[in-house]
Parts: sequence; C-alpha cells; structure tokens
Amino acid sequence: MCTLVECRRHPFLKYKSLLNLIHDLTAEEIDSIGILKNSTIQYESATTCSELLESLSNVVEDSLVCDLQNSSFVTALADESTDIANNKPLVIYAQIISDDMKPSTRFLTNTECSDAFGMGIANSILQEFQKRELDQKRL
Repeated sequence: MCTLVECRRHPFLKYKSLLNLIHDLTAEEIDSIGILKNSTIQYESATTCSELLESLSNVVEDSLVCDLQNSSFVTALADESTDIANNKPLVIYAQIISDDMKPSTRFLTNTECSDAFGMGIANSILQEFQKRELDQKRL
C-alpha cells in the first residue's frame, strides 16, 4: 500500500526504471530504440515524463473509444468502495464485442463518485460513456 504522495508519483517512479532499461539495452536487442543508449538526451525531466505519459494515455483512450463505438453492445462493470477518508472511488470497466464476435473487458476509468448509491453510480457510469460519445442504446 502506498501513501497518497507515493501513489501520485508512482507513474514517475516507474517511468525512470523503464528509461533505465531502454538505456541499458543494446542496439542489437532493440534496433528502433538502441540509439537512446548512446544519446546524451536523458528524457528524465518531470515535464518530459508528463508529456510522454499524456501522449500514451491519449493513444490508449483513442483506441478504447474506437473499440466502444465499433462494438454492437457494451456492458458496464463498476465497483465503488468508500474509503477511510470518505472518498468514493468508482472503477468502471466496459465489456465489448469485437467484429469477430469475441468479447473482451477493457478498463474505462477510475473516477470519484459523489453519490455512492444506485442512482448516483448509474449517473457516473452514464457520464463516462457520454464523454466517449457512446450511443446509450447499445449500453
């Protein structure tokens, strides 16, 4: 279990170790990034880390939205649990069906739920799907 400060910095801590791994790899192991081993650019600043994580997040989100919009049906899975600080985190997953009729479960979001009762949770789920422009008739 991590403290709040550690949890907020967690992506930055993992980012540094991934950069170290990339710098340790040789050009023969991974040709496309082997150039980083000899590079003087470190990519270690908080700004660079934030920008790269944001870029990756956007790519994942775009892929998720595309999958949601292409699925003939979408099922929402949600779990809310009020913590000791009286926060109400709500984790939402979406079950989708691919073009070849294979079901899969995708992480949608981890958000704060202001009303942790049935109608409040339902409204939070609908808001998350509306943000992604999902037709509610398929939900």
